Amino acid sequence: MNDAPIRIGHADSPRRDGLCGCCEGTQRSTLQPIWNRPDLSAIAYRVGDHARFKASMLTALASSDFPALARLGTRDDDDFSIALIDAWAAVCDVLSFYQERHANEAYIQTALERLSIGEIARLIGYRLHPGSAAETDLVFLMEDPPGAEPDVAELTLPSGTQVQSQPGPGEDPQVFETLEPLVARVAWNRLRPRQNRRIALDSDARGTWLEGQTTRLRPGDAVLVVHPQRGEPGTDGFSEESTLWAFRRLVKVEADADLDRTWVAWADTLGPVNPPGEIAPVHRFYALRQQASLFGYNAPHPVVLTRKARKDFGFVGDTPPTNSPSLITGTTDNPGDWDFEGELTDAGIPLDSVYKEFAAESWAVLTRPDGVPELYRIEDADADGAAKFAISGRATRIAPDRTGWVAAFADDYRRVAVFGA
Repeated sequence: MNDAPIRIGHADSPRRDGLCGCCEGTQRSTLQPIWNRPDLSAIAYRVGDHARFKASMLTALASSDFPALARLGTRDDDDFSIALIDAWAAVCDVLSFYQERHANEAYIQTALERLSIGEIARLIGYRLHPGSAAETDLVFLMEDPPGAEPDVAELTLPSGTQVQSQPGPGEDPQVFETLEPLVARVAWNRLRPRQNRRIALDSDARGTWLEGQTTRLRPGDAVLVVHPQRGEPGTDGFSEESTLWAFRRLVKVEADADLDRTWVAWADTLGPVNPPGEIAPVHRFYALRQQASLFGYNAPHPVVLTRKARKDFGFVGDTPPTNSPSLITGTTDNPGDWDFEGELTDAGIPLDSVYKEFAAESWAVLTRPDGVPELYRIEDADADGAAKFAISGRATRIAPDRTGWVAAFADDYRRVAVFGA
């Protein structure tokens, strides 16, 4: 921008009437008028600069308003008074410069400082979000030649080590730098980051994640959650009578291919499966893939037998025949059902067929409709044969780790289901 030369004691711009203005006397060059047209990228807001401020003060030396200065006739820059005027002109120049900068920072279109833009935006309730540098996860591997010792087994990578990405079509490479020194070792080439962690189950849980996608579980399958105080002998607080376990039927099974896991859910909460005050990922999760019934669940009801057949089997309360394999409750005229409870002992649970899946050290859960399930660890399992309740066949007899199953299930024997495997 080219300004017209400043004429001390004269107007800064030519008159529109063509006159030079020499006869009008002297006038100050400041304060300059401020005017800016719209839509500018920067605004002018200075009332003067060093030359104009100096010219105005020099002009004022000859003004009749300051008679005491009439004797000062010099205008040389090496004079003390003129040098003082020059110094104050510099001060005014600096002040007017910063005044113009402040005015520019007050508008969003002309502001140059990020802080100014942020403060202006806050006037309408908007806050700028701080920027963040791009980051990525890097794995440094050391050379490990097969069949030979590596030349360098350990190396320190200094901070600021640059790594460049491999750009795809139409992309630019990105350069990343390490933030701190890193130690790389050949032995660490085999390390892999942990992809998952065990989940703590609590009483409110209605589902959990299982590792992998090949669980072979489906809605309706039976599952078992066991705390170590019931499932791991030798654990502090272990007891066969512990109730820190839960038996549930699945209502949902969904695989997550991206993270290689499976979500399983059940209808009701687990209930108390932790000791008071403990919530830790220590539970074991079992899928009970085999369902069995008790031997004799499908025995013909005694009412379908002839009177003589029922009498030959014998009734509870009567003297039974010596060769009777099982007794019948009731009387000759009003037979009840087979005396299942009288034929059972807590030492063994007879299943309705041979199940090799029910093996020692595995679990068996006995349940019935609308009943409370009971959990037993199988201490032993043997294939056996049985002839009771007017039927015969091969069976598996499992030995539970605790007693009480006869009293809990004999009164509803035919409807008992046994889950295991």
